Amino acid sequence: MSNRLGRCKSGFLKRVGEAEKLVHDVSLARHATLQRLALRLSQKHWMYEIALLKLLVGSERFFEDCLGFYAMGERSPGGYRPRRRRQRQIQASHRQVLATFRADRDYGEWSDPQAVIERADCWLVDGRPFRDPVSGTSQLLTYLRHLRNVIAHESGASRQKLRKSTRRLYGAVPRSLCPGQQLASPGPTGISFLAGGTLFDSAVATFRAIAGQLVP
Repeated sequence: MSNRLGRCKSGFLKRVGEAEKLVHDVSLARHATLQRLALRLSQKHWMYEIALLKLLVGSERFFEDCLGFYAMGERSPGGYRPRRRRQRQIQASHRQVLATFRADRDYGEWSDPQAVIERADCWLVDGRPFRDPVSGTSQLLTYLRHLRNVIAHESGASRQKLRKSTRRLYGAVPRSLCPGQQLASPGPTGISFLAGGTLFDSAVATFRAIAGQLVP
């Protein structure tokens, strides 16, 4: 049987690479006739926001699919298989297992790190391999979620959460708090593991690392 966890990981890493390439290529695009970059700063910020949306949608699908395959007892390409809380063989398709995760809701919550860990705990002993990589990066994942919610909803509640989260991580809130501007700027120094010149670069590196830990 072909390794579905391997394909799941490869598909997600492809999405991560595409988001990274979008930001890189569009940022460097030159105007067709004028000696300047093609995008104005506000347009560049929109491009970062679009890339983040695609990145986070991909991560949610990746988390969901991985837990589904592990709950069914499948192994990673490297032979890893976590201990399941339900030892009996699950006689269900992957789609049916995902429907079990959602229960009576239209969709499951996969953008909240704590929700991901709790769901993994329900199916896998000690929530492994989800608990450590998701918990260890939860500050960043939560902040990215707050950025995403402002981009997608622009509600007063989502903006308030982003302001509180920004003040907690950065120590201050910019006069004009824009998700795209935050993504194009350096990440908070209080998160020691961040790597990359911008917050978006750090997000890309973090998701690649998480993928390697979830599917070894």
